[in-house]
Amino acid sequence: MNRGILAAVIAAVSTILVSLIPIYCSNPGKHVEDTRRVIAGVITEDHTSKPIGQAQVIIVGRNESDISQDNGVFKVLINDDKVNTIKVIIIKEGYKPVHRSFDLPAENVEIRMIREN
Repeated sequence: MNRGILAAVIAAVSTILVSLIPIYCSNPGKHVEDTRRVIAGVITEDHTSKPIGQAQVIIVGRNESDISQDNGVFKVLINDDKVNTIKVIIIKEGYKPVHRSFDLPAENVEIRMIREN
């Protein structure tokens, strides 16, 4: 390979890496989630076990919340490392609200909702 081309490639790669350093340093720790303060899982229908999408996952007394994806999956990161237990309300039109408490971390939880009559 021509030394001029090799030098240009090395310079380009170096420029890209140097430009990424401020982005990484301005968000220290953002690339790694703290799994000690997370509640995550899936919301399903009680009788069919089918996933329920667009259900509201509300953390009682806090600002954190989520809306389940179409596959029922949700995840909420609690922004307080002193919180060990949370109360959750799950709401979806056509279903009875679900009230549950969880010790953190609470991963891979399944929340089953019952249809309203």
